[in-house]
Amino acid sequence: MQNLFVFILFSVFLISCKAGDCPPEMVEFRLDSKSFCIDRYENYIIGYDKNGKSYRYTPVFESVIKKDGKFLPGNIFNKSELKDKIYARAGKGMTPTDNISWMEAEIACKNSGKRLCKSEEWDFACMGTEKRKYPYGNEYAEDFCNSFESGKKRGVIGVLPSGTFGKCDNGKGVFDLSGNLWEWIDATDDSGSLKLIKGGGFSNSGYDEDTMTCGKKRFQPPDVRLSGAGFRCCKDR
Repeated sequence: MQNLFVFILFSVFLISCKAGDCPPEMVEFRLDSKSFCIDRYENYIIGYDKNGKSYRYTPVFESVIKKDGKFLPGNIFNKSELKDKIYARAGKGMTPTDNISWMEAEIACKNSGKRLCKSEEWDFACMGTEKRKYPYGNEYAEDFCNSFESGKKRGVIGVLPSGTFGKCDNGKGVFDLSGNLWEWIDATDDSGSLKLIKGGGFSNSGYDEDTMTCGKKRFQPPDVRLSGAGFRCCKDR
């Protein structure tokens, strides 16, 4: 009886430990005595309509729209547009969602039980303890990630399926932290009105103002759908 009790306690312990692990599509990192999970790949978005049917959520990107006889910016997202619930998904070989706003990315992550990454989390996943300039090292390599240089060589400059570049890896199984798509981060500028994007995208050059490095920062309005902007989610461990 005593052995059975010990076995039950041990089983409960194993189950509780396993429950706290990162999901298979994520990698665990420990930063300042705390652990967090980060998606291995940049995310795509799945929506579910009122009948429960799933579909690939693709943001509508228009440079301008005509409303009440006036031309207005058309690449602005409004929460009232969302008729269905959207979820963030990450998988190798899946093309991540482009032209996404910070607001949409945040909603998709939260609906999936995750969140957008904090700046210090994203930086740590990209730089590592070695404080690398790029996720793969300190010297820019044209063929390692999806950038303007690699796109020009293959004759197509555009977003590619996640994990296409096997060398665009941080050494821990997290891909495309440099290039492919800029990634929205849960951080604001000093004014508190703009949101951070990092990592550079498919149209950026590795020879231009350190754009493709882990440390480069740019800030954009959270409701603007940006061409070349995507995201990945994080999760508390």
